[in-house]
Amino acid sequence: MKKLALLFLVVVLALLIIGGCSSEEQEADAINFQQVLAMVQAEQVVTADVVVKDTSYFLTILTKEGTKFTSEMPKDEGLLRSMQGKGIETSISRAPNLPWWTAYSGVLSILFISFPVIILIILILILIYLRRIFEVIKKQQ
Repeated sequence: MKKLALLFLVVVLALLIIGGCSSEEQEADAINFQQVLAMVQAEQVVTADVVVKDTSYFLTILTKEGTKFTSEMPKDEGLLRSMQGKGIETSISRAPNLPWWTAYSGVLSILFISFPVIILIILILILIYLRRIFEVIKKQQ
């Protein structure tokens, strides 16, 4: 029974690890700062969404061909003026301040997902302990 419980535990943990490692498909390709400047100068950009962070911009652009690109780049007011001067539809927003608990969201989600497994392990250990107690009591009689 111990071997079966251990095997079950290993399988469940492996499934949790494999399930947690799956990544979502990205919807936009990454692009660097120089490529963005070249595309803006060549008037290939239709729209630009700019999220302003403390020390950088997170930029998502849509080209005339319908391709989306994303980039994180240093703050450069000249780039924004250049985009607006070329008639590119630009939306600028500030990055939201995240609550303190989001820093621990990975740990919390792992604990939440593994909670049933932990309860199962505790129940198995209790059953094994109770079985040993009953065996000792039986031997004493």
